[in-house]
Amino acid sequence: MTVVAEVVRSGYVEGRHHGSVLALRPDGSVALAVGDVDRPIFPRSSNKPLQAVALLEAGWGPADDQQLVLGCASHSGESRHLDVVRRSLGGLPQDALG
Repeated sequence: MTVVAEVVRSGYVEGRHHGSVLALRPDGSVALAVGDVDRPIFPRSSNKPLQAVALLEAGWGPADDQQLVLGCASHSGESRHLDVVRRSLGGLPQDALG
């Protein structure tokens, strides 16, 4: 893989980060391509904050910080997580729940 960033401290390379970088212009054309940008990626949890932004832009208004945090992160389904989810869904009409 291609080195896309180096951490340098006191003139010594302390760490190297390998990967690919793709930056697009507003029209969708490629502005920067480094590494194997055609290789599939599986971002998993790193996409969750972006998904939450889309929800916020679509009109979602979390009632409190806990709902917002849960909307931005993975969770393990512990009772404290489920309590927040139940509270979130509790305010919706039945037909909105499918």
